[in-house]
Amino acid sequence: MSFLSSYKRLDNLCRDLFKSEKGVTAYISCMEQVEYPYLKSAGFDSDYKMLKHYRYMRNQIAHDNYAEEVAMCTENDIVWIEQFHQKIINRTDPLALYDRAVRERQQPVKPQKTTQSPVPQVTNKRTSNTPAIVFFVFLTVIGIAAISFAILSLLSYRG
Repeated sequence: MSFLSSYKRLDNLCRDLFKSEKGVTAYISCMEQVEYPYLKSAGFDSDYKMLKHYRYMRNQIAHDNYAEEVAMCTENDIVWIEQFHQKIINRTDPLALYDRAVRERQQPVKPQKTTQSPVPQVTNKRTSNTPAIVFFVFLTVIGIAAISFAILSLLSYRG
């Protein structure tokens, strides 16, 4: 199978997966929008770079008058694209692994059954103080700015 044939096959799979005309580009875009970088799989970044590289190669071959597939591609390039295609099919690709990690992280932890008597649970009913903290920081910044302005005004008035 040629590089372009393998790439088209991967692109069509991505088009179907994302219901988009962008194919591999849509896959790359989703990789760029990962919200929790610490949940990325081990090969996430290298797969991202390879997909961008192969998209670039495909564009060169398709649009550059002097770019030839035979000169630009090796058998290893074709093998990588075919293996990545298979990763998507098997749901072991970077986005599938990321999605799985996010879902696992969001699932509540189930309490373990014990044979001991139940211990009363103490719950923390404290609510988030984020708005109060933001307001306090805002007032502090305004206060510092006002004091700085007053000092600068006094210094310029004397001078």
